[in-house]
Amino acid sequence: MMLGMPAPLVRWSKNMLRRRVPEILQFEATECGTCCLGMVLAYFGRYESLDKLRGMCGATRDGISAGSLARAAKQAGLNVKGFGVSAAELAKLPMPQIIFWNFNHFVVLESLQDGVAAVLDPAVGRRRLLQSDLEAGYCGVTLCMEPGEGFVRTGKPASALSEVLIASRGAGRAISAIALVGFGLAVLMALVPALTSIFIDYVLIKKGVDSWKFWFMFGIGVFGLLLGPVLWMQRVGVLKLQTWLALSMATRIVAKMFSVPMEYFSRRFGGEIGGRVMLADAVAGTVSGALVSMIAASMQVLVVGLMMASYSPYLTAVSFLLLSAHAALVGWISRQTNDLDRRLALERGRYESQVLTAFNLMEHSRASGSSAAMGQRVLERHIAVVNAEQKHAPFTALMASLPGSITGILMAVITGLSALEVLHGVFTIGVFVAYTAMAYLLITPFNQIVSGFAQISASSGSFDRVNDLLQVASEEEFAATQGLPESSELLVSNVHFDYGASPVLKGISLQVSPGSFVGVVGSVGSGKSTLLGVMARVLKPVSGEVTVGGKDIRTIDSAHLSSVVAFVPQKDQIFEGTVLENLSMWDPAITEEQAMDACKACMIHEDIMRRAGGYKARLREGGSDLSGGQRQRLALARAVVRKPAILILDEATSALDGANEAAVLENLRAKISTIVFATHRIGTMRLAEKIVVVDRGAVKESGSHEELMQSAGMYSQLVAASQGAVL
Repeated sequence: MMLGMPAPLVRWSKNMLRRRVPEILQFEATECGTCCLGMVLAYFGRYESLDKLRGMCGATRDGISAGSLARAAKQAGLNVKGFGVSAAELAKLPMPQIIFWNFNHFVVLESLQDGVAAVLDPAVGRRRLLQSDLEAGYCGVTLCMEPGEGFVRTGKPASALSEVLIASRGAGRAISAIALVGFGLAVLMALVPALTSIFIDYVLIKKGVDSWKFWFMFGIGVFGLLLGPVLWMQRVGVLKLQTWLALSMATRIVAKMFSVPMEYFSRRFGGEIGGRVMLADAVAGTVSGALVSMIAASMQVLVVGLMMASYSPYLTAVSFLLLSAHAALVGWISRQTNDLDRRLALERGRYESQVLTAFNLMEHSRASGSSAAMGQRVLERHIAVVNAEQKHAPFTALMASLPGSITGILMAVITGLSALEVLHGVFTIGVFVAYTAMAYLLITPFNQIVSGFAQISASSGSFDRVNDLLQVASEEEFAATQGLPESSELLVSNVHFDYGASPVLKGISLQVSPGSFVGVVGSVGSGKSTLLGVMARVLKPVSGEVTVGGKDIRTIDSAHLSSVVAFVPQKDQIFEGTVLENLSMWDPAITEEQAMDACKACMIHEDIMRRAGGYKARLREGGSDLSGGQRQRLALARAVVRKPAILILDEATSALDGANEAAVLENLRAKISTIVFATHRIGTMRLAEKIVVVDRGAVKESGSHEELMQSAGMYSQLVAASQGAVL
């Protein structure tokens, strides 16, 4: 212990000097291990995106194990040692550590000294726990890590400011114009007190030539009149640039959302992702607005600072020293509140997700009598947001009141020092008035710069949610080939596909001949839906390839893919809009006649014509004003309207009765050259020319219904089981 210092002060000084582990909060409950690894890597100087870490850890919605975490850490170049020790012995091991918590969670132990543990919990942020609390949560397993020979320090922390700077690359002229106007405005603002100083000293006090009075008053008046238009020009330019930057960032985020692999959405919950585009717009607006205002304010600080230095370099240096202390204080407070900002943004995201989930499950919760429980979950999330806001509120109030308080203190100090200069004969009365006026003109924009940095720092929590999407690697793009495939032969060759660490397709191969009608069947979890998703280029295989007419499906231009392969998933998606908009997906090339033809084939045309307005009738969000069978048939027609060469249906007729399902499939067969479909109704498989039986990610058998029944294999067992279920 340091001599004469109390233990709490010693502990505080050690905490201030110790390098802190960067905090990363989890977006979903199963990401704790991934976030912990990211924090430890960042502590040692390697910054990796959560998306890459999820891939390294094999993370899915079910989370990861300690073994997967250790393997991922070794892959990143860390030496990893696992220990089964008591909580009291953790302090003897190197820090930081990843410890197993409450048998279902991972946290980072940052330090343990004097019976107090500093813990970074990905779910709630940085916490300080007593030894007894640590012993209650710790489960006896810890992972200690340190850089190995292959460890490489790389990357840097992502920030909202860096994203705005990227977005501003195409706005160089606009930024230069704003800086130039800001410079001119600063000159005008600084000249007014300078001229006032001359007027006071040489006209009022020394009783100068009377003609000076007119010209000084005229000059001050002209400068004052010019201030208004120039200030208006600056604010209009700032607003336009802010709007442009916000739009640029939002466009980038929307484009990113549509370019990430589908596997990303399997690791995320739709409700949490849904609010990110709007959140991105808010972050972009806040950060870009702060940045642009800081550019204009910087010009004023520069010009006014130089003018003040021409009067007194000493006082100007003192002024900037005091302003630097103010900036350091605000920066320190901002760093202390960063964790609270992140926690508040995270809780708001969870609340939005829970509300959206409750809306989506409203019918089910009422039917099952669980509305009260669902409402309780929403209320709990809202309470968590309110609690986070309450913890954040004192710091928000402090940051709001600080500029005014600091301005008053600085003006009092500068005025007092300037008055001393007058008493010592250094300043005249006119210079005193001008210098104090300029001091105010210096402090105000400096406060804007400091507040701008504070706003950018405060947006870190919201930006983390947006950046989680931005850092996802876009789906690999292949050079698009000219022309369309010459035939509709679909060939799947040795395809492997994993969901995280769980293999789903294991070297599967399949040939679908042109003009064939192929059924895919298998038990729940066999991989048939995944196979159809890979065949339609909705999912990207780990290895292997899918070709259409000899062309790799990845090289077919996305704009023409829907005319080659159309995919109808299990879950139909109907949005608020007209029937025709739902069928055409806003493609003006699709006419109402084409839509009618497709709807007739899918046996939904008559239902549409019974609605007021027919194909111009508006549908509700999610198709809530349609039956399940109507929604599915509309989704089928959406795919058929583009007249694809190959149609892939994944349980796309599950809401139809057997007779209607068979009739729709027969109609589709007459319009589409090649069809591959999966259905839970084994009886419908009799319509298929070829039946493919999938089990545990591999093709077990294939052939016609009669051939497979005679072989007495898995297909015959599925048929027998379905008949038994019917009986």
